[in-house]
Amino acid sequence: MIIPTLRVAEREVYEEMLPAWKQHGVKCMRVNMTRYGMERYVEDVRYIREQMGEDFGVMADLPIPGSKYRLLFEGIMEVKKGEKLVFIPEKAEERAEAVRVEIPEFSENAEKTRIIIGDGELSLQPEEITRFQITAIAENDAVIRGRKSFALLGVFPYALYEEEVLEEYLKTLEQISPCQVVLSFSEDLQILSVLKEKIEERIPGVRVVPKLETQKGIDACEDMFQIFPEVMLGRGDLGLYSELTEFGRNQEKVLGLARRYSKNAIVATDILTSLYEKKIPSRGELTDLYYLEKEGVRDVVVSAGIAVQPEIFSRFCELAGAFQE
Repeated sequence: MIIPTLRVAEREVYEEMLPAWKQHGVKCMRVNMTRYGMERYVEDVRYIREQMGEDFGVMADLPIPGSKYRLLFEGIMEVKKGEKLVFIPEKAEERAEAVRVEIPEFSENAEKTRIIIGDGELSLQPEEITRFQITAIAENDAVIRGRKSFALLGVFPYALYEEEVLEEYLKTLEQISPCQVVLSFSEDLQILSVLKEKIEERIPGVRVVPKLETQKGIDACEDMFQIFPEVMLGRGDLGLYSELTEFGRNQEKVLGLARRYSKNAIVATDILTSLYEKKIPSRGELTDLYYLEKEGVRDVVVSAGIAVQPEIFSRFCELAGAFQE
């Protein structure tokens, strides 16, 4: 099944987007519930179901038990290679030209390490790290959207959830009635078991899906397959929170275990992303698509940037036809 990711937008965008989803038989969408207030998600899910049908499925992707730290600005920021950026934590005083980050304060003891924005769109080398400021040099050109994730690798990878945050999401889930709930940065089986019980109690019949995005999560995935009917392979963050040289082996391990236990492994995003720039994807991406089909993957999640553009989404469906039901 091809599962597009919803990018919250104005109604006129949906009016262009949804006919393409209908044309290609989309039955379910992924909702990344990290960028907007909960009321907006409830409102937009209701609107889309009015257009697509009340049985249209929702895969709610929660920033629980782990959530990314994010850049606290709206709009678009263009960055040039060699440009110096200053980051400040959310508790610091406002400063012109500084980019605020959703971290209470930085660590003075942090080793100088690489900063990654988003799924690797921008890489920066820190020059100086203090409690209330990081100065870093951009290693590549990039265009960054607000609320992108911020990772100081090895120091601030992600934050654990708090109980009151979980309750807020549970109240929202009760309103949008998802068929699946995805748990981000899944690593600890005990925590996942508790969350599974709480979510299933509030949302009867829902399927809880651990998302594997770190090496620790990959190492624990065989135990997860004993408890959960399916997992999601979060390839974007896995490329950051594990050794790049191990990425292929990690993916092979998860897909192999899914076959062994007759479970489902959903592969999320980073598929055919060169379609943003050109009609003909890279040969590596075509090989990737063939490999996923050959390994028995049934469900692939499409990035929001592709899913929101009818022409590009249709091209994606044409190339990934094997995953359409």
